[in-house]
This record gives sequence, structure tokens and C-alpha cells, in this order.
Amino acid sequence: MKFAATAAAATVLATGVSAQVSSPIQLLQYASRLLTAECREAVTGLVTGSELSQCLQVNNLLPILNNANTSVIPNINDYLTGLCSADACNQTTIDNATETVTTACATDLSRFGISEGLVEFIMNAYPTAREVACLSTNDTSLLMANGTSMMSNASSSMNSTSNMTTFCPTALLYKAQDYLGVNLTNNYIDSLILGANATAYQEILAIPHNGSVIADFGCNDCVAAGLEIVIRDYPQLENLTFNLNASDVEEYTNYNLTGLNQTERDNTTWTVARLYEGFCDVDVLANSSLPASINSTAYNSTEESTTSSMMSSMMMSSAAGSTATGAVASATSAVSSAVASATSLPAPVASATSAVASVLPVPSQVISAVGGAPSVPATPTKRWVKWE
Repeated sequence: MKFAATAAAATVLATGVSAQVSSPIQLLQYASRLLTAECREAVTGLVTGSELSQCLQVNNLLPILNNANTSVIPNINDYLTGLCSADACNQTTIDNATETVTTACATDLSRFGISEGLVEFIMNAYPTAREVACLSTNDTSLLMANGTSMMSNASSSMNSTSNMTTFCPTALLYKAQDYLGVNLTNNYIDSLILGANATAYQEILAIPHNGSVIADFGCNDCVAAGLEIVIRDYPQLENLTFNLNASDVEEYTNYNLTGLNQTERDNTTWTVARLYEGFCDVDVLANSSLPASINSTAYNSTEESTTSSMMSSMMMSSAAGSTATGAVASATSAVSSAVASATSLPAPVASATSAVASVLPVPSQVISAVGGAPSVPATPTKRWVKWE
């Protein structure tokens, strides 16, 4: 799957796409020309007038995609505010969209080495992805740690840090922006994906070898809560094992697995949860409680949290923040870039992905273990109880 995705990227790059596009909209338009007429018509229908486009609020992505020069983060926050306060896509909508893509785009999927099963896996992962994307935090240590980026955008809409709440993806994107030292604009992200930013490539390639950076980004309530939701919805992952030596992990990442005692370090059989515990000294299990600083703000969420009050607070913040920054759009470039990086990685980023995969279980192992994403259950496999 990884090789097929990289090959697809090579096809796009070999045609000189980097010289022909200057915005995400143009990139999407260019990419659409690589599709067969039948597939292009089907995809256009899905994103313009279908039930899927309505529940995903595709129209609200347009300002994001049209923005090129300002940080994408305020707009991803705006998009999440709308998405998380509305009804989720139902399973029938997801199933219909999946059938449309796998039928109309069968030739295209085969040409790019993408299996029908992978499409079904991605589409059926939507409920879990929505729950994770709609997590919010009031953890001041995470918010304040993001330096001036987040505080400057929040100051106009928040009276004090004690009242500050934000979506977890927003907080983590600001953290990434501060780490890179540049605004996450569409132009910056596109240049990264298309292979035109060697400095940024080197920074990304260095991350898997920098355990302190991994821990800094990964060891917080947002990531722990997201990982627990994934494990809860895919219980097979809780017992998925892979073989690693603790010393190899520590040598590769230059980081001591402080969350493990000597007996645990000597055991070469690992799970995702145990590796996370080693880095962060935090238990992540399907029946763990939602951390006190985390709330699920997804409308009709299966998680127990103060969803209504949190959404009201963040909708007010989003409106004020949007007016203050005027940067309505680039955030989905961060999202679409992340998605694109999974489906069209240039060689340097693919190399970084391979490096991470050498330490962590590779995607094919995970997909094989879960046997495809689960259907949307009436209730989650295990329901969380919020910490008091």
C-alpha cells in the first residue's frame, strides 16, 4: 500500500504538477484530470450535492482551499466548529458513497494500486475519526506550551486562560506551527508535499530520531484520548503485538522509555498501548476514563462529556477568532495535506514514513488486524466515564 501510494505520487510529480499549480484548488483540479471521466463525474457528485457532502459540510472547506498566504489553523477550527455541532453522516450515507467510489472508480483504483477494501476501511473509519477530531481540551499546559501562535489568536475571544477551550486538532496544529517556526499556510504545506521545501523535509526526517520531540507532541491528554478512542472502536488493536527491543527503540529515537520498568523493557513483545506507555508513562486502554481536561464536543457523541456547553463556548470563540485573524481557510490544507501524505507522498516524506514504520507497526499490520473498520455501533464497544 505504501509503495503504491508513493508510485502514485511519483506519477503526479513526474508530470510537472509542482510547476503548474499554485493553490489547493488548482492542485485538486489538476489531480481530477488524472481520473477517468466516470470516476471524475462520480467524485464531483459526491462533493457537490450528495448527502455525504452535506454531513461533511464540504462547502465550508472552500474558503480554506482558496486561502494561500495565511495560517490554515484558524479555519480548521472554524470548520471543526461547524462539523462537530451538526449531525454525523449515517451509515447508509457512508455505504452509498463507498459503493459509488468503488464502482465508478474501479479502473482508477486499480491503476493507482488502491484496493476496494482500503476504500471501505477509510470510509468506515469516519465515525471514529469524527469522535477524535471533535475532542476538545482546556489543558492550560498544552495551550500555553504553544507559545505565541495560539495565544495571539485566542486572546481576542477569551477572557483568561482558565476559560480557554479549543479543539485538540487546533491545539496540536498550533504546536506544530510553533515547532516549525513558520505559519502553516497552504503555500508552505503544498511546497512540502510537492517536494519544494528541502529544509522542512529535513526537519520531518529528523523527528523519528528525536524522542523528546515525539514525547512533546505525543504525551498529552489530546493524543492519549484519541488513541484510546481508536483502541475502543478497534478492540483488535489492544491485543495486536509486534516484536521490538527496548534498546533498539531507545537508540533509534534517542529517548529512554521512562514509562517501563526493567522487566517490561526486557520483554520484546509490544502492543501499541505499551509502546505509548513507555514513551509517556500513561496507560491507554479501551476502558480508560476520559482525562479531566478532555471533552467530546461531537453532536450526539457516544462519549460522556459536557458537549453542549463546550460547543457553545467554542462556537463563540471560533466566530471571534475568525473575525480577528481573517484566515479562514488554510486549515484543511493541513488536513488535506495529511491525507495527501498518506496517498501521494514524495520520496523524502515516504522515507520518513518508512523510518517511523520501522519502529511502529506498519499500516498493513493494523488494517489486517482490525479486518477493516467496524460499522457504526449504536453504542461504542466500551463507554467511557468522565473523570471526576
